[in-house]
Amino acid sequence: MGVAGLSWLIACKGEKHIPTETLKQAVILDVRTPGEFNSGHINGAVNIALSKLHDSVPVYPKDTPIITYCSHGLRSKKAAGLLREHGFTKVYDGGSQESLEKRLK
Repeated sequence: MGVAGLSWLIACKGEKHIPTETLKQAVILDVRTPGEFNSGHINGAVNIALSKLHDSVPVYPKDTPIITYCSHGLRSKKAAGLLREHGFTKVYDGGSQESLEKRLK
């Protein structure tokens, strides 16, 4: 597997360690498009597309645990970084929807 393939695999799975309590209490942020969100999403997830996240930062306290996810994990990684740049301190990249759903069970 090449470097690009390895990077994609890591992005799909998201961060290795998300504390169990965080998984239970966090805001689950789906950063896919509204159309993707409407075709199926994690129960209770909030949808703010990555393209909109640049303009509208969520109005949660900066210490709110937030887990981002998308379809394959690349947008969730970018969104997590963007939220950290805006001062959020408990942001986790959940990776792909499939990967995060398995972790939430």
